[in-house]
Amino acid sequence: MAMSRARRPIIVAVMAAFALLLAFSFVASLAATSANAVEPSIRNLVIRSVTLNPQTKVATVKGAVTCARGDFLDVDVEVSQTVGRLHTVRAVGGKDLACDGRVSFTLRLRNVEGRLGPGDARVEAFAFTCNPDDCFGTEFNRVMRITTAQ
Repeated sequence: MAMSRARRPIIVAVMAAFALLLAFSFVASLAATSANAVEPSIRNLVIRSVTLNPQTKVATVKGAVTCARGDFLDVDVEVSQTVGRLHTVRAVGGKDLACDGRVSFTLRLRNVEGRLGPGDARVEAFAFTCNPDDCFGTEFNRVMRITTAQ
C-alpha cells in the first residue's frame, strides 16, 4: 500500500524532530558526564639539579612538579652516565608525594650499575597521578651536569 503524498511530509517532520531530540539528549549527557568527571592534572616537571656526595658516592636529585585533583603523586627518576665507550652506570630513585599544587622534592638515588661521577648524564624523570576517574603523567628527559656537593 502506497503512502499518500500528504502524509509523507508529516512523517519526515516527525522523524527529523525525533532525530534532533535524540541528538540533543546525547550532547546533554556528554556534557553532564564531562562536567562530573574530574581529570587529574600534572605538568611542569623539572629536575633542577643532580649533586653527588663525594664521600658516599650517592647522588641527590632536586626538582618540582605541579599536581592537582589526584589522590597521590609518584615521581621516579633515573640518571645514567656513559663511562668509557661501552659501559653505562645508572642510579634510580622514586618517591610518593601528596598531589597538592606545586610540589618540590628531593630524591636520594640508589646506584644500580656502577657509581655516578661528576660530569654530563642523561636524566629521565616520570611523574604521574591518579584519581578514581583517570590517571595522567608527564616526563622530563634531558642531559644535565652532575656536580659535586659541597
